[in-house]
Amino acid sequence: MRADPLAAHLRDELGHSEHTAAWPPQAAIASASGGFLTGGLVPSLGLLATTTTGRLWLIVAVSLCGPAVAGLLAARVAGTTLLRPMRCVGCGPAMAVTAAVGRLAHASGI
Repeated sequence: MRADPLAAHLRDELGHSEHTAAWPPQAAIASASGGFLTGGLVPSLGLLATTTTGRLWLIVAVSLCGPAVAGLLAARVAGTTLLRPMRCVGCGPAMAVTAAVGRLAHASGI
């Protein structure tokens, strides 16, 4: 403990060791498959509406609620407070970046 208190904390209290450390390629694959694939499929649920106007509004609603639900689930899994991650992912920087990319690509139709 005296030589390296951080390593002792990680090992003894959190159960981390060298063989349980994060592997960057695995983290990237998990992020790409979980985050981007699911994030791209969620707005597709809006296509289930029967009318064109209904599709537009359902895509917008699902696109706004999807990240908030993802933040809620991530907070639940992490065991932290529920409101802050849900608010940050659903209403904060994630939506602002998405809107900015849509503007830059001239793809924002609303």
